Amino acid sequence: MEKTSTSSTQGRIYPEFFHGRAVHAFVTAFLGENHTTEDAQKFIETIQETLADKGLIHPTDLREILLKDYTNNQDLKAVIKQLEEDAYTLDPVSHFIPNERQDLISAFAHMHATKNDTPVAIFEGDATNLGGTNSEMFDRVLNMTFPEKGQTYEYIQSLHRLSTKDEPRFHQELEQASDEIQSLYQSIHNESFELADRVIGIMTLCSAEVIQRHLPENASLYPMRIGGDEFRIIAEGITPEQYDTILDEIYAEQAKHLTALGLTHHKHPKKDYQHGTGIAWAPRNMQDQNSFNHTTFTGEIDEQVEAEKINILTYFSHAPPQNIPTSTDIKTYLEQHTTPLKIACAIHNIRKKYRKTYST
Repeated sequence: MEKTSTSSTQGRIYPEFFHGRAVHAFVTAFLGENHTTEDAQKFIETIQETLADKGLIHPTDLREILLKDYTNNQDLKAVIKQLEEDAYTLDPVSHFIPNERQDLISAFAHMHATKNDTPVAIFEGDATNLGGTNSEMFDRVLNMTFPEKGQTYEYIQSLHRLSTKDEPRFHQELEQASDEIQSLYQSIHNESFELADRVIGIMTLCSAEVIQRHLPENASLYPMRIGGDEFRIIAEGITPEQYDTILDEIYAEQAKHLTALGLTHHKHPKKDYQHGTGIAWAPRNMQDQNSFNHTTFTGEIDEQVEAEKINILTYFSHAPPQNIPTSTDIKTYLEQHTTPLKIACAIHNIRKKYRKTYST
C-alpha cells in the first residue's frame, strides 16, 4: 500500500496539539520535508513513549535522545546540541525560559498530558500595573538623587508626569532642555526601569518557587516568558485540587515581598480600582479538554487572568502602612532575596530538570 505524504496543511500543523506548528517543525527537522504520514505518526508515537518513560523532559533532552535513533551523523549532533544550548539562555528580567522557546515546550506538555494521561497544569500569568510601578520607581530614584528637592527636581518631575500624559509633547520638551537635564532624566529613567524589571523578576521567581514546592518527586517545571509582561509556568503532576492552595501561597509570597518594597498601594495610571503590582495567575488542566481547549485557550485565559488581577488586590489590602523604602533600600532587598530564589528554583542551569529537591 502506497504511503501518503504529509504535504497537506492539515497534516503539517498537527491541529490536535497545542502549538501544532512547532510539533510539525520538530518532526520535519528529523524526517525531512517529504516525510510520509505513516512515518510522522510513528515518530509522534516515539515522542509520546519517550515522555511516558522519562517524564516531561526538556525538548533539548528529548531531541538528544531521539538523535541517537534517527541519525548517525556525529557532526550534525554536535552542531544541534550547541545550537540548543545557546538558544536556551534565560530571559534576563524574569529568569524564565524566553518566548522563542515556549511553543515547543507547551506543545509537548499538551501531548504528554493528553496522550499519556498525565496531569499537567498550565499557569498563565500577567503582570499588573507596570506603568504605575515604573512611575513609582522613577519618583523613588528622583528623591534619592535630589533629597533637598529644588528647581531641578521639580522640573524633572514635571517632565516625567508629562511623559505619562502627553508623550509627543514630552519629547518636544525634553529636546528643548539642556544637555545636563537630558542626561539626568535619562539616567533616572534607566535606573527606575531597571528596578521595576528586578521587581518583576522577584515576582516571577517566587511564583515558580511556590509551584515547585508542590511538585511530585522528579516532576518537571517549565517557567516561561511568553510576552512583554506575560508569563507561563507548566507544571507536571499538579492537579486541579491543588490550584487554589497554590494561588493563595503565590499571592501571599508576592504580598510579602511587595510589602517590604513598599509597592502594594501605588496607583494605577488608568484604573482607580487597581493599585500595587504583582503577577496574576490563571491555572488550567491540560489533561482535560473541558478545562484546556487549545483552540480557544488564549481568549478564555485572558478573561480569567483579568479576574485574578482583582483577586490579588485582596492580599495587598492587608499590607500594613509602612515607610516608603528608598531606591537604595529596594536594591539591597532585591539583591538579598533574588539570588536565593534563583538557586531554590534551580533556574541558574536550564539544562537541569526543575525538581522538588532544591539546589544548594
